[in-house]
Amino acid sequence: MAAEVGRRLPALCLALQATGAGAARPMALHELAAAIRTAYDPAAASAVEAPDASGIPWEDCGPVSADERIDSYAHDGAVSVSWTMTSGPRGPVPCTVLVPILSPHPDVARKRVTLLYRPYSPAQGARLVERDHRDAVFSANGSRIPRAVELAKLQAAAQAATEDARGAGLVRFGAIVTATVDTRRSGRDTDDALALAEAAVEGLATTSRLVLRRAWRCQATTFLAGLPLGILLPQHVAVPAEFKDLL
Repeated sequence: MAAEVGRRLPALCLALQATGAGAARPMALHELAAAIRTAYDPAAASAVEAPDASGIPWEDCGPVSADERIDSYAHDGAVSVSWTMTSGPRGPVPCTVLVPILSPHPDVARKRVTLLYRPYSPAQGARLVERDHRDAVFSANGSRIPRAVELAKLQAAAQAATEDARGAGLVRFGAIVTATVDTRRSGRDTDDALALAEAAVEGLATTSRLVLRRAWRCQATTFLAGLPLGILLPQHVAVPAEFKDLL
């Protein structure tokens, strides 16, 4: 697996540069450990990121203590709220659609936006594209005067079918957004600071045309899934992903 990942990394870095993300390179172990540590303990950022700082041991990256609540997650002197994307931008999507949610905001001390991608196999992609195109054609032809929404779906399904026939792949994507408030440096009551951060994130998501839903009763899991640890949530659900794909 290490050899396979090493073989794919150069192409992935070049692909990221082509998107406008700038120079991209894999994180070293000490950089990854520092990112995880500061995610759980924001107050440690100044010490961890100092030029003369020694590397953080991997076993010290996690929180000393944590408390998962119904709608938030308290960890090492900070409180976080996480959301998951339930619907992406509809209609034409310009390259700047995610700029609002990705940009810093004065009411959110720390904000993390994680994009998740899961490609379908070629056989699965072809089957799904064909099904969506068939359903769109049936919906558009089912009424005497098709609605604009139905015609738009038909056009999108036809375009997806054409691209699939030309060899393009089909990818599932999602997003996790986490806002963190440092209770020791917020300068105001924790509940007030958290309420401001929640309102800011929900407003930015609307501007970016994302539909977010708070991760009720699974804040700790969602927080962890948004970190660069390579956790694949479908492998940890009660119903295996292979069975869910067949439903």
